[in-house]
Amino acid sequence: DLVNQPFGRNEICEYRNPEIQLRNLEPDIRKAGLGFIFARIAILSGFKGEIPDINKEDITDLLLTRFQTISLNELNFAFKIDRHGYHGEPTQHYQLFNAEYVAKVLNKYLEYKDGVRQRRF
Repeated sequence: DLVNQPFGRNEICEYRNPEIQLRNLEPDIRKAGLGFIFARIAILSGFKGEIPDINKEDITDLLLTRFQTISLNELNFAFKIDRHGYHGEPTQHYQLFNAEYVAKVLNKYLEYKDGVRQRRF
């Protein structure tokens, strides 16, 4: 449920409820949600092979330090709009699903999100 909430016609996915932010989720729920999202992203982005556990741990650490206020749903949305080219060319992953790739996608998403907010106000 925390991953597949609808976006409707919104250009951005934004939730103000702090209970669904990554930092506030129960560890088991967060781990399951991130595992689902990582697998989904890997398949939809054309990754070959498994994501090594060490990369999963590093990505989780990145998310809980630099991107802790986003939700699982927003994380999923960020990768969706990257794949769909909402903010230019999709981010190249070079068959490496790692923290560097995730940070690039999320930084592009946050810039895009800020731009949408500025246009609204």
